[in-house]
Amino acid sequence: MNPETHLNSDPIFDENNRGFCAILNKKGTQSSFSLKIDDFSSKIDHASVAWIDYIIDDFENEASKSAAKIGFSEELVKRLLQDVRGNYEDIDTQLGLVLPVVHVEGFDINIEPLIILLRENLLVTFHTRSRSRFYLMRRYADKYLKKLPKSTKTVDLLTMLLVRIIDENNSWNFKQLQEMDERSDDLTMDLKNNNVVEPHVGDQVSEMKHALLKYLSALWGTGDILSSLRYGDADLISDTPLILDRIVQLQNEIHQQLGLAEHLSDALASNLESLKSIYNNQLQDRNNQLQDVNNTLQTRNNLLQEKNNQLQDLNNTLSEKNNRLTATNNRITLLGAFLAILGAGFVVPNTIATVFSQTNIFTFSPKDMPWYITLILTSTIVTLGLVYWWVRRIGLLPNISDEDK
Repeated sequence: MNPETHLNSDPIFDENNRGFCAILNKKGTQSSFSLKIDDFSSKIDHASVAWIDYIIDDFENEASKSAAKIGFSEELVKRLLQDVRGNYEDIDTQLGLVLPVVHVEGFDINIEPLIILLRENLLVTFHTRSRSRFYLMRRYADKYLKKLPKSTKTVDLLTMLLVRIIDENNSWNFKQLQEMDERSDDLTMDLKNNNVVEPHVGDQVSEMKHALLKYLSALWGTGDILSSLRYGDADLISDTPLILDRIVQLQNEIHQQLGLAEHLSDALASNLESLKSIYNNQLQDRNNQLQDVNNTLQTRNNLLQEKNNQLQDLNNTLSEKNNRLTATNNRITLLGAFLAILGAGFVVPNTIATVFSQTNIFTFSPKDMPWYITLILTSTIVTLGLVYWWVRRIGLLPNISDEDK
């Protein structure tokens, strides 16, 4: 039966029915719902055994106050809540237990307390709004109580009811391990099917490993509580062997679940090792690929360097030839400049000689030769000097470097 299908019609899921009470008396059984826990006080006075299941939202503020309304010690509840993974307190007339309640959603695991209080003929359970945990217990509480022998001692009835409550809680917790086991199978398939493992798979395995450790801690807490109950030392716990054997059976079931959880833990550890090996192989392959790429780039770089050296040699050769051409050009330019200077320098004496060669105007005797030659030479030297000075001043002569020289 799926509880969710009765969410709208079943009184168990009514928000106003936070409390549930089932009693067994001489007339038979009776069950009822209520919003307030103290509404059940009058119904349990004449009962052989009674069970109150009450839902609370805040354990720190509501648990002790709610317990006090039906006659339990607030201090007892406060001491129980000091360790939500499992606690046991016996004050003779009252007995308190805290059992871990495991909720698994994906890779998140949440552990909440289940408080169980016993006194005289009353057993009370406090838990959060995860009502499906005790859905079947609430639904079949009347039938279960009817099956209890009315002539049985009250302490035996309380213990049998306590064993049933613990068994129901354990069954819920064991289902959570099944969900984690299914998630483990999914992760194993991811590791098996993918040639390249996604990075989130490692995170999921690590998260599940952490969740499994918390689950193991909860099981050990339950096992410790059962160890405290198995010998019936408390006044409110039966010492009947048949009933105590049922507690031993619950212990054995816990140990079996611990074995399964540890096996799952070993499997996850193996998956982590496999994942680590796969990651290492992938990293090695990528490192080899990068090394090949680096070698290829290095080879290309060497080729480019070689070509660059060849181009540099060619450039040096061209520069050398260019320097030679520049030097030759400078020499030719210098030669042309000197020839121009010489040509310009001889224009003046040539002109003078041409003028004085007119015999019909000038008549020379041998006595005139000295001053004539002196005039020609002087005019030549002065003209060359002036032309050279003028050409150099305006920068027509090229600069000759030491290499050109």
